Amino acid sequence: MQRIKTEGQTTAVALTAEDKMDLISGTYAATKELTVGLAYSTLDRTRDGVASPVDAKLTTLTIAYNLGPVVLNFDHERAQNSAIATTSNNVSGNDSTMNKLLARVAF
Repeated sequence: MQRIKTEGQTTAVALTAEDKMDLISGTYAATKELTVGLAYSTLDRTRDGVASPVDAKLTTLTIAYNLGPVVLNFDHERAQNSAIATTSNNVSGNDSTMNKLLARVAF
C-alpha cells in the first residue's frame, strides 16, 4: 500500500491545492509467460480549502504475455468521479473506461 500527498499551487491558476491518494496493487505470475496485475486507488482532492464531495477511484487490470523478445500487454482501466480539470474538485458521475493494447519488441 502506498499513500501519496501533494500540496501547493496549481500552475494555471493561483489556488491552494491538496491531493491525497491511496494506492494498493499486486501482480501474479500465473505462468512463465503470463502475468496478471490489479491496482486500485482513491483520490481525495481539495481546492481552495473546499474538499471534493466524492473521492475519485481508479481500478486497473493488466494482463501481460511474454513471448521472449516480444511482450503483449493489455490494460483495462475504469475511472470513477474524476475531476474535469487540475483546478477543479472531483465530480460525481464523471466516469470513463479505457482499454489499451501494447506490443513491445526488444532488439
